[in-house]
Amino acid sequence: MIKGRHVLSTGVATLVSGGLGLLLAFVAARLLTPVENGYYAQYLLVMSGVFIVLNFGIGPASTYHLASGRWGLPEMTRLNVRFTGIVGLLVLIVGLALAVTPAGVGLERTFKAPAPVLYAGLASGVLLIGVTQATAVLMGCHRYDRANIVNVLRSGLPLPFVLGAGFAVGGEMAVIGAQTIALAGVLAVALALLPGAPTRADGTRGAGRIHALLRYGGLAYLSNLLHFTAMRGLLLFVSFHAAPEQVGYFTLALLLLEALLLLPSTIGQLALSQSNSPMFDHDQIETMLRVNIYIGLALSVGIVFAAEPLAAWLLGPAYASAGTALANLAPSVVLLTIPRILSQVLSGQGRPGYPLAAAVASAAVSIVLAVWWIPGHGLVAAAWITNIVAAVTAVVVLVGYCRVQGGRVLSVLTPQLCDFTLVGQIRRGWRGSQA
Repeated sequence: MIKGRHVLSTGVATLVSGGLGLLLAFVAARLLTPVENGYYAQYLLVMSGVFIVLNFGIGPASTYHLASGRWGLPEMTRLNVRFTGIVGLLVLIVGLALAVTPAGVGLERTFKAPAPVLYAGLASGVLLIGVTQATAVLMGCHRYDRANIVNVLRSGLPLPFVLGAGFAVGGEMAVIGAQTIALAGVLAVALALLPGAPTRADGTRGAGRIHALLRYGGLAYLSNLLHFTAMRGLLLFVSFHAAPEQVGYFTLALLLLEALLLLPSTIGQLALSQSNSPMFDHDQIETMLRVNIYIGLALSVGIVFAAEPLAAWLLGPAYASAGTALANLAPSVVLLTIPRILSQVLSGQGRPGYPLAAAVASAAVSIVLAVWWIPGHGLVAAAWITNIVAAVTAVVVLVGYCRVQGGRVLSVLTPQLCDFTLVGQIRRGWRGSQA
């Protein structure tokens, strides 16, 4: 069962982390011109791409296998440290190859980004993998407080570095360099927070256990990679067909969308490490899902009317297009709530195949629509492709969840009286945990 104390503490940490991440994006936009912010957005895209392409699903597999007792803590920690080191060496080789061959120049011209931006993105991607692997181990051990510290630092520590570099030096490379250094500091803290006391594992040994880990991780990896292609991959099409500042506008819109999805993301994060328990309360998670849908509906109505003037007020008139993109993303606030929660429930129960099926369908739809729609319609097309992808993902994941649980879609989504008493239940759970 997901305890009220964990929901509140992780929820607060996720909200703080998301708020700091959003503030970092606003600060960068204020310190940089729209073109420079576009380069900064491309750095973030490369960093995210390296993380998605090279994490191989080891993070979620670590959480699942630790939480279920299939692996012990010391061996899982060693596995993740070695894995991160191997990925770092691989990225170093690729970076050197790009620097000394025409491929680097070709990549720079194709995506209209300076080479140093791309190389910094490669380095930061490796650091992000290390931070995420450490967080996954902490979640698998149910050390939520330590995981929350790492998540808050990941967004908060770069902020003073970026502010200092932006005012003292200026330009996109100063901001990017400062964020990379801060991310290295977060990795050092994350490694220091890994617990030393071993957890107990079951008696399974040898190649069979490794195979189970890689199989689970492989399914999670393919799912995340395809979801990234379906959603963030649209930035590649925008980068190819539009000016750098357009990439910056759409990146800001996606960051604002992520901020609006912090609560369902928090619940999904907790469900991943607890849904494998026979005591897991499916009625509770379905109630949480419906409440989050109600919240998403209210937020989506608000951003339709407020997104553009709010973006212009916060970031300046030059960034009004980011608000326009966000307003067009309003349906995704509701639609993405479903997979943010239920995909994690399914993965935590050892059923990552359903999120993978959703990812395959959404990636196919995204690529076809992007090739046809983005060249002529830019940011608006990218936003509505995101909405369509979110709808496809939500439908497939919801159907998969209902098949696993033996329920019906309408029974999951139909409003119930218990939805409106959820806050009171969480409050009582919090008080009980403190008693």
